[in-house]
Amino acid sequence: MLYNTYADSCTMIAWHLRGSKTIQKQSGNEKKYQDTPKTKWNKGFIAAYLLVATAAVTTLLAGLLVFVASSQRRSSDEVLCQQALQLAETGIYFYKWYLAKI
Repeated sequence: MLYNTYADSCTMIAWHLRGSKTIQKQSGNEKKYQDTPKTKWNKGFIAAYLLVATAAVTTLLAGLLVFVASSQRRSSDEVLCQQALQLAETGIYFYKWYLAKI
């Protein structure tokens, strides 16, 4: 096989950098691709990547959960505050009515 085009050379470089293929020089301009065995480094890299990605997703979800819980608590506190204010106003109006009646 002869790799003379730009696309073939880019593909060859990408495979080489990815680590899943190695290039062995044959006679002349021909190059042969062979599979390389998976190394511990590749497996460790995937495990580390998954660990970091899982930690990031967990952190974002925990932050979202805290935000929703605090928003719920705040709205509940506002409702209780409004109920207390209405009860106090009712007492004032009742007292005004009672004084006007006397």
